[in-house]
Amino acid sequence: ASIKAEDFNAGVKSNPVGLLQGKVAGLNIINNSSDPTAGGYKIQIRGFSTLDKGAGSSPLYIVDGIPTNNIDNIAPEEIASMDVLKDGSAAAIYGTRGTNGVILITTKRGEGFSDKPHTQVEYSGYVSTAWVNAGTGMATPDEFINMEKISGGKIKPTLYYQKLANGDSILNKTNWMKELTRTAAITHNHNLAISGSHKNFNYRASLAFKNAEGIAKNNNRQELIAKLAAQQKALNGWLDLQYDFSYMHYRNDKFCGDFKMAATLNPTYPIYNEDGTYYKPTGTGLNNPVENMNQKESYGDGNYFRGSVKATVNIKPIQGLRVSGFAAVEEGDNHNYWSNKTVNTDLDASGKAGRSSDTNFSKLFEVTADYSKSFDLHHIAAVAGFSYQNFMYDGESIENKGFPTEGMKYYQIGNGDAEKTYLKVSSYRNSNTLAAGFARVNYNYSEKYLASASIRREGSSRFGANNKWGWFPAVSLGWRITGEEFMAMLGA
Repeated sequence: ASIKAEDFNAGVKSNPVGLLQGKVAGLNIINNSSDPTAGGYKIQIRGFSTLDKGAGSSPLYIVDGIPTNNIDNIAPEEIASMDVLKDGSAAAIYGTRGTNGVILITTKRGEGFSDKPHTQVEYSGYVSTAWVNAGTGMATPDEFINMEKISGGKIKPTLYYQKLANGDSILNKTNWMKELTRTAAITHNHNLAISGSHKNFNYRASLAFKNAEGIAKNNNRQELIAKLAAQQKALNGWLDLQYDFSYMHYRNDKFCGDFKMAATLNPTYPIYNEDGTYYKPTGTGLNNPVENMNQKESYGDGNYFRGSVKATVNIKPIQGLRVSGFAAVEEGDNHNYWSNKTVNTDLDASGKAGRSSDTNFSKLFEVTADYSKSFDLHHIAAVAGFSYQNFMYDGESIENKGFPTEGMKYYQIGNGDAEKTYLKVSSYRNSNTLAAGFARVNYNYSEKYLASASIRREGSSRFGANNKWGWFPAVSLGWRITGEEFMAMLGA
């Protein structure tokens, strides 16, 4: 199934996958979080492919020819089309990674080539707002206080009267959920693109910025995405060059409160003691969710780069034959920082701070030859090639507590507890390589009768010496019944 930009879902989308929601049969897309810093959508094609829960069901994404597992770094406004490969035969050419289906994403580029220089400027943007539409279903503070009367004496609530220094007592009415949420969360998004073309060159450059507030206080995501795509013709049509580069910087401010606690905590408990310190609820497992939100800090930021160059040689003496070389790199670094001030209801976490970093780098090299030809009502298209991809992962984390001042936070982790009792340090580094040879032939007659066959020989360094390589063959047949004359007679 192929969905073009004009057919995408309109409206605010936190992830490009939201553009496809409800558009493709058999593609299940669920967004179960309003947190802008969360992963967003859960995607499933054809159902689960394994009984192993940890293996997941997410598809493989191919972005402008680059296989990847993450598309959060693509501006939805810059996507030209998305193709969903649901059946096994179509995805088989991508080997083990295509087991859960494949989604091909093509981003926007400069349009065509023109004898006269042509430049176009585009802007798109939106502002949206979100708010809590309904309560938790739990009793409001007033309903809780009057529960005995409301229930006809069947339920007698436990009311807490806060004693003051002057001997008086007050009955608080704390709406814990309201204390943790914004009245309205505002998101604004802007995308500016410049495209142009000449006789042998075209380009499109874009810059996108988004700031998304979460319903929860202190919850926010900012992202900046820059992209450049260019195409060039050379050597009198013998050589085509294609360049794609993109960069993203993001920051996630994470919510540290506790909605579950806020929904169930006694509304007659106060937020603060009379002296301004946070009230500590008595009872096993209870905490002050406002204290957790305000006394704990957690955020992450990072950068992501994707770049590729493709050179295609058009073999003019044999019409329809092309040989291509493709090289791409991806690099991402993610950093997380967190620190806790004094937290009366969580003494173990009180005063702790930490930071972690994860870096991933991959390089891809591909060589392919493809051929297509039509004669009479027959059409054939074939491709064969070799692919090599290497992945490198590196990371470390450190945490400590017992700092001289709260202001040190995650800046000077080594200045914590002198006895190193609470110091925790870890790191990792690993890599793997994937290599494959593949071939595919597609045939159709009169655009009605279709046949496809593909095979892939794939090897991975992750497997043992006797099981590094595997075969992935596939065959499919199709009949486009709407092309038959009798269907036209039926008005189909």
